[in-house]
Amino acid sequence: METEKFLYSSWSPGKLLLTSEYFILDGIPGIAVPLKVGQGLKILRTDSAGIKYEAFDSDGSCWLSFHCDHSFQINQEIFKTLEDEQIEVIKKVKSIFSFLSEQSLVFNKLLEDNHGLLFRSELDFPRSYGFGTSSTFLCNLSKIFNVDVYELGAKFFGGSGYDLAVGLNGEPIIYSSPNNYRIFNEKEKSSLREFGKNIMFVYQNEKANTSKNIEAFKEIGFRNELGDNVDSLFKSLNQTLLNFNLGHWKEMQDLIENHEFIVGKRIQKMPISKYLSNNLSLEFKNMGFFAKSLGAWGGDFFMVGVKSSMDSIIEELRNLGYDTFFDWNSIVNI
Repeated sequence: METEKFLYSSWSPGKLLLTSEYFILDGIPGIAVPLKVGQGLKILRTDSAGIKYEAFDSDGSCWLSFHCDHSFQINQEIFKTLEDEQIEVIKKVKSIFSFLSEQSLVFNKLLEDNHGLLFRSELDFPRSYGFGTSSTFLCNLSKIFNVDVYELGAKFFGGSGYDLAVGLNGEPIIYSSPNNYRIFNEKEKSSLREFGKNIMFVYQNEKANTSKNIEAFKEIGFRNELGDNVDSLFKSLNQTLLNFNLGHWKEMQDLIENHEFIVGKRIQKMPISKYLSNNLSLEFKNMGFFAKSLGAWGGDFFMVGVKSSMDSIIEELRNLGYDTFFDWNSIVNI
């Protein structure tokens, strides 16, 4: 029986980006929060030769497994039985290992010992949720091997890096870039908790491809056409969240409606708020209701706010085909 010896472990939280979405790529500040779920990484020494990587979903199923030698060479035969997504991930992890061998003394020490190594990633959330499978993996590697997580992110995944900042700090942040973000103070955290009392997150029953959405948005661009209106709107939305109380509800509704309109117009997609408004009963439109997409539109989660009880609107959402809901306190960690 193969023996395993524990060497290192790390855990990093998932994230949700509440404001700015695609616009954060151009440096417009966005508010992001850490989640109570995330991903852990364990590194074990084994009797087997080479390096083995295993990735487990939240239900305990192994969704990815491969073996390479200490030079990161892989038997190409395994690719014949795998899906395209799995092949892409394997090639990326292999490249990350090669990068670590060039950048990390800790990683190189493991290789020099010439023992077998097992990297085991374990998610607390279903991979399809889009809570940060890639970002939490990179954060765990950064913490263990003392490498720059933003360099890892830029080299292998792209994006703004806000998810990496959340994964490293485990705190709510207002983020523009790796060199320009800050953690909420206690007063701002209290305001965000107050906002969260009337908030629910709803799964859209499919996962968005963040990388492809990012590339498509970069091709479109937006700043020249929309100009200062974007900066002003997003600043107002962020400030309202940072100083929120229930008396700001109508103002928040209007800001989110404008936010959805601008993003939807730029990426040429219907806002989730418009779709729901067209399909929910008039009763809910008069209950201080709003909806806002989160992250890459077309998948993952959207946010719903109702000034009164959530119970009745859940039933209407179920009738529209949505069946996975999280209230703020069950998933956000502030």
